[in-house]
Amino acid sequence: MLLEDHSYPARLLALAAGALLTAAWVFAARRLAPGLPRLAAALPVLAFNCAAPLLFRRLDATDRSKPNEMISVGMIEFAFVWLCCYKVLAWVCNRGPLVRPWRPLQFAAIMLAPISPVEEHAAHAQQRNGRQAEHAGGAAVMAGAFAAKVALLAAGLALVTFVPLPKLAREFVYTLGIFSILSFAMDGPAAPISALLGVKVAPHFDAPFLATSLSDFWSHRWDLVAGNQLRNCVYAPIVEGQLVHSAPPDRRRSARLSAAASAAPAAAAQRKQRRLLGMAACFLVSGLMHEVQLWYMTGQTSRGLLTAFFAAQVPLLLAERWLGALLRRSGLLPPRPLRSVATLSVLLLLAHWTWWAAYEQYGVTQAAIDSLQQLSRAVLGSSAGEP
Repeated sequence: MLLEDHSYPARLLALAAGALLTAAWVFAARRLAPGLPRLAAALPVLAFNCAAPLLFRRLDATDRSKPNEMISVGMIEFAFVWLCCYKVLAWVCNRGPLVRPWRPLQFAAIMLAPISPVEEHAAHAQQRNGRQAEHAGGAAVMAGAFAAKVALLAAGLALVTFVPLPKLAREFVYTLGIFSILSFAMDGPAAPISALLGVKVAPHFDAPFLATSLSDFWSHRWDLVAGNQLRNCVYAPIVEGQLVHSAPPDRRRSARLSAAASAAPAAAAQRKQRRLLGMAACFLVSGLMHEVQLWYMTGQTSRGLLTAFFAAQVPLLLAERWLGALLRRSGLLPPRPLRSVATLSVLLLLAHWTWWAAYEQYGVTQAAIDSLQQLSRAVLGSSAGEP
């Protein structure tokens, strides 16, 4: 661990100072040409982001009694190694939110915070762009969502602490915990960013447990911020057939040419293949990034279990698409509640065999529960006036 002899607040302060410096550096380099010039400027930023989680104590999988800051490691890895790195890499390729003309503080907030700003000109936002054209609401809405997720996390913690639950039910509560932690980690910064800087923020989550299909779950409801960054860095380059995006000067002419090209059967088939490849690549990269996150938190990998969870989504989505079309043609499409139950059942069972098997193997779930229980005792003790 870096800066091991320093206190937790001191390490947080060092992280914040370094992060602001990296944002200032990228902002100063924003006029560089896309591609290699921007990549050269981005390398020290990427290195800083990858080192950031090492400021905090990972869980020792061989001796779980040692003090750890595993939740901090996981959240900082998600914010810096994943989201911030992907935003910067998208900027290198002339993509993503950082290429827009933001003011300095707006630029820093969008680069560093786990949010996605609204894309005013995103076409087909509902279907293809992770709802980037939607406004999630102002500061009051974000603050309310933050409070709701804190309450949900507290309820889930009480449930797993005091109620003996079957394993699958317990894993469902764990999933609620992940949803709560990620969601309020995004809603919390979004509220002041929206209020003070005037940045419209796209949705982070949207009632994922009401998803009526796997496609609905991943595209429109679950962790849309991470999905948006994968879309910018992985999906879009594959679909477009170019890594560095070159925006044409005439949008209307480009749209006409694109429509004409897409009308040709061969072009349409090729684009369909690229979309499939882009989708598969996104899930594969997501699985690998979760392996990286587990390594930061424990020094171990899942030996492919986390990657398997995400890789399995591709054949499942294809099967779902085929089955859905068949049921619609036959007039046998089940009602929405039944489809939601089926969707969640598939995800929870697959997670039981892969995701939770990986995290249970190294004691990650229990360590997270212990940390949250310790935090809740500290908060309750403080509110009760205990020394």
